[in-house]
Amino acid sequence: MSTVKFVHTADWQLGMKRHVLGARHSSFDDARMDSVRAIVARAEAERADFILAAGDVFDDNTVATEYVIRALSVLGETEIPVYILPGNHDLYSAGSVYQSNTFARYRPANVHVIESTEPVQVCEGVEVVGLPVVSKYPLPANLGDLGGKFTTGASEGVRILALHGGTDLVFSGTDPDDEEGGQFSIADMERVVASGAANYIALGDRHSVTELGTTGRIWYSGAPEVTAFDDRETDSGQALLVEIVGDECSVETFRTGTWKMMRIDVDLDSEGDLELLKSRLDGIEDKQKTIVKLTLNGTISLELGRRLDQLVEDYAELFANVRVRKASTIVRRPAFDDIAKLFSGYARDAAEDLTEKSIAGGADARTAEDALALLYRLSRAEAES
Repeated sequence: MSTVKFVHTADWQLGMKRHVLGARHSSFDDARMDSVRAIVARAEAERADFILAAGDVFDDNTVATEYVIRALSVLGETEIPVYILPGNHDLYSAGSVYQSNTFARYRPANVHVIESTEPVQVCEGVEVVGLPVVSKYPLPANLGDLGGKFTTGASEGVRILALHGGTDLVFSGTDPDDEEGGQFSIADMERVVASGAANYIALGDRHSVTELGTTGRIWYSGAPEVTAFDDRETDSGQALLVEIVGDECSVETFRTGTWKMMRIDVDLDSEGDLELLKSRLDGIEDKQKTIVKLTLNGTISLELGRRLDQLVEDYAELFANVRVRKASTIVRRPAFDDIAKLFSGYARDAAEDLTEKSIAGGADARTAEDALALLYRLSRAEAES
């Protein structure tokens, strides 16, 4: 049997948008391209035979031309062959980015698209059979038929199966609760490997590094740069270095990403709780490459709410972004006895009315609390001017 060393990667999602970043989106785009450079650099350092990208190199088929040109430029800086399997985001159909004039014009000689299920000899003694995604709603795959497409036998070479999609037990994408798209059976994949029909199955679509089954030869590589918050995507920002020598297969993860997308849940009822939140945010490294979404629960005074708003506003500048989730249940409410100290005249009447609506609950409670907070901020600003 031949030996081979290659990098398994997937889900680059080049061109994906995160609207919360606003004007800072360019640094997010640059980081995604840097993760591709990290893949190429590790492949060169390890003298890998090739790079296999198992789907969703681009976020969609209408991706801006600049992402296509930049990606092909980076891949063209190495002599290592790169094999790309179209995924569900960049599926191989009419209008595919891989059939565009831009891709054809700028594609370097070492970049190859797996356009069909016919076996591809990627280097001497090594074949890849891929299943390119050609429909938004692909049918479950017959893995036995795919395994039978290899032209080399078990004693003649290495056979790698490249797939993109979800499985029946470990789901796809970034949402661990998403049970749709179970295109591949883990049991069927294990049978393909156990029979010797394939020596390794390279999967894409799940953005967290995930090993499937018990053979040690069936893996999702995860996305090389973060694509979702850590309550949905737990182990991204990596790629896999795979080496097959005889009957042995080793898989090593290596870091490619630099960004973080963090969800932080906080119970906030006192000044001490606010200080703990501040300390937690202060302790996060690489703030300019970190997006934070806060889930805030509790009941706070208007003054504490004002300080919370200021903290979120200030840290949104310090980080790539900090925002409060709409699912938060934080309540800003003064005691009726305190309203006379905080407001006077019409403002006092409005504050009492808004407080009553807040306490009553219902559809208007959240709006009343936001209005009360704004009234307090305006009253303070007037008093301080």
